[in-house]
Amino acid sequence: LPPMKTTFLDFEQPIADLETKIEELRFVQDDSALDISEEIARLQKKSLGLTRDIYAKLRERSADAKTRFSKERSADQALAERRRCLTKLADAAQIPREVLDALPSPEEIQRRVEAAAARASAAKEAAGAADAGGTA
Repeated sequence: LPPMKTTFLDFEQPIADLETKIEELRFVQDDSALDISEEIARLQKKSLGLTRDIYAKLRERSADAKTRFSKERSADQALAERRRCLTKLADAAQIPREVLDALPSPEEIQRRVEAAAARASAAKEAAGAADAGGTA
């Protein structure tokens, strides 16, 4: 069977380069009396290590991003940070302005936050009353 064609993302380019080199060496080995299996094995090991390192860094960045958004801070700072992120995303992905304009305003977000907090408080009170009624 011919090898499966693999598609690589931009950040995986170093891995793609190594895999290309490995395939070239395999082709050369098939058509040659030279035994370069040790070199192929060395490059495969290097490719696995590089893959592990790249994805470890991605996991670390993801964890850092989660931490950055979950840290205790004022609602205004969090909203400003989200606006900056949306602006960067819009610029990088060329998101049309009308799509961003369709997102809720800061005031609408605040209203939804307050409504959710009121519902949560009412649910807690109802649960407390039900527990108190069940033990009485």
